[in-house]
Amino acid sequence: MGFLRDESGQVLVFPGLFGTKDRARTEDRTAAGAGRPAGSIAPQAALRAKAPHCCFYCRWCEAPILLSHNSMGMMFGQPAVRQIDARSIATVCTACGHVGDYSLFRACHGFDTRHKIQEAETKGKTVLVDWLHCTEATCAARVPFFMTIEQPLEEMDGRKLEGSWLWEEVQCASGHPIVPVTLKIWEAN
Repeated sequence: MGFLRDESGQVLVFPGLFGTKDRARTEDRTAAGAGRPAGSIAPQAALRAKAPHCCFYCRWCEAPILLSHNSMGMMFGQPAVRQIDARSIATVCTACGHVGDYSLFRACHGFDTRHKIQEAETKGKTVLVDWLHCTEATCAARVPFFMTIEQPLEEMDGRKLEGSWLWEEVQCASGHPIVPVTLKIWEAN
């Protein structure tokens, strides 16, 4: 195995000169199962178990809200990798049922210094439910409403679930209020 450093100081690891001799030995070891204790997880499965998540803290009950950053279009990443361009998001806290707006950008409504991107196990599926609009007619800011669902949409009774949510103080990135709406994804059920 060869190590190489680039000009920034990052260490790059290469498997052998061309990888042919080392690949044959690795395949033999993998086929035999040597070097791994019984019941251990394969390295590829261990790497797939965790993914970057946006961790927001509910304003009302302080419970952490984890949303998969990849499923959100990398909207809080660097500008070159963003697939969705929005300054804040709306989501519901599963612990208390409050809908809130959250952001990782300092100048936006919903920012808190505790909010961060962290590695976590993926549970459920993060989906874009709808785009919310504020009451200000001249504001162009739309707020994407994301939610993590843990069961198929066909099994969920969305109207009953949506009726129990508390829409207090939900605002766009500019600070204009958003009124409660009937979300589009639930209309199909």
